[in-house]
Amino acid sequence: PSESSTQPRTTPQSDSRIVLHIDRYRRFYNANPDSSWLRYRSFNLNARHHHHHGPLEMQYELRTGIYQNLDENQSSLEINHWSDIEAELRGRFLPARLTSNKNSGRLSLPFDVMITRRSDGYSGWQAGLGADLALTRWLQVNTVIHAGELIPTIQQLYWKGNLSGNKNLPQTTVQRISAGFTARAGSAIVIDGSGWLQQQEKMSVLRTDSVFTTLANLGQWGAVLTARYETRRWDIHTSSTMMQYRSDDLDIQSQLLDGSGLRFWNRSSVHWKGYMFSEATFARIGVYALLSPNAYRPARYLPVADYWDAALPEPVVPGFIRVDLDLSARVRYLMFLLRWENITQGTINNGYFESSRYPMPSRRLRFGLRVYFTD
Repeated sequence: PSESSTQPRTTPQSDSRIVLHIDRYRRFYNANPDSSWLRYRSFNLNARHHHHHGPLEMQYELRTGIYQNLDENQSSLEINHWSDIEAELRGRFLPARLTSNKNSGRLSLPFDVMITRRSDGYSGWQAGLGADLALTRWLQVNTVIHAGELIPTIQQLYWKGNLSGNKNLPQTTVQRISAGFTARAGSAIVIDGSGWLQQQEKMSVLRTDSVFTTLANLGQWGAVLTARYETRRWDIHTSSTMMQYRSDDLDIQSQLLDGSGLRFWNRSSVHWKGYMFSEATFARIGVYALLSPNAYRPARYLPVADYWDAALPEPVVPGFIRVDLDLSARVRYLMFLLRWENITQGTINNGYFESSRYPMPSRRLRFGLRVYFTD
C-alpha cells in the first residue's frame, strides 16, 4: 500500500443544536411588613455548535433572552423590559504526549471565553485557561487561571420596596486561581483534591439599611478533598469542604465577612449493596453523615426578594452533626425506599441549622415506593 493510505485519518466530528423556549416567572410574597410582587415573561434562544477535529475540541454557544415585566404598575422591579445576550467559546487542546511513556505525559489545555451584553448598557466578560497533566498512570494534576468582570443582576439594580436597588453599581472584577490533583489506587480507590484563591473588587452586597452597595476588596480561599471506594459490594464516599472570606477593609460589610468564620463541612457515606433472598431482591443499605465541627456566621436569606446575602449581620450557626440511615430494595418491578433522617436529634445535639432562623427538620422516617412499568 502507498504511504498515504497507511496514515491515520482524522475525520472532523461536529453537532449543532438550537433551542427556543418561553418561560413565565411569578413570585408573590406577603408577610407584614415585607411584601413583593413580580411577574415576567421571557423569550429565549440557545444555539450551540460542537466541533472536534484532531487535537482540538471546541464548542460555540450563543444565549439570548428578551424579558417583559407583566405587572408594570405594582411590580417590585423598576424596569419593564430588558434583554441580554451571551456568547461563549469553550474548548480543549490535546497536544502530543510530553514523554514516550504511554502512562504519563498526557497534557490537556482547556480554555473558556464568554462575553455578556445587556440592554441597560452593562457588559461583562470572563476568561479562563487551564492545564491537566498526567504525571503517571495513577496521578494527574491540574490548574486553572480565571478572570473577568461580572455585571450586577437586575434585582441588585432595579429592586424597589423594602430592599432598594442601586442603578449606579459597577461591574465586579474577579480573579481566581485553582490547583488540584486526582490520585488512583487500583480501580477501586479515587482521591481528588483542589484548592483555590479568589479576589473580588467592587462586589455587590446589601447594606444594613437594605440598599445595595459594593465592597472595595474581598478575598476568598477554599479547598475540597474527596475520596471514594467503590467495589461490587461497597460504596464508600467521604469529602471535606472549607471556605473563608478575607478582607482588610474597615467598612461594616467587609468586617462582617472577614469575621464570619471558617465554613468546614464534612460528608461521609458507607453503603453495602448486593442480592438477598436467593437473588430475589437487590438491596442497598448504609449510613450518611454530615459534620460541621465549628461555628460560623452564614449568609442571610431574605424571602421578600428570594435573595441570599453573606454581608449582613446574622446569628452564628453552632457546630452540628447529622446522621441518616438509608435502605433501598428492588423486588421485581417495585423499588422500596426507606430513610430515617437525623437520628442524632436530641442525643449528640438538639438540632441543627444550615442557615440562621431556619431550623432543619428533626428526626423523621420517610418511605417511598416506585413502580417500574415495562413491556
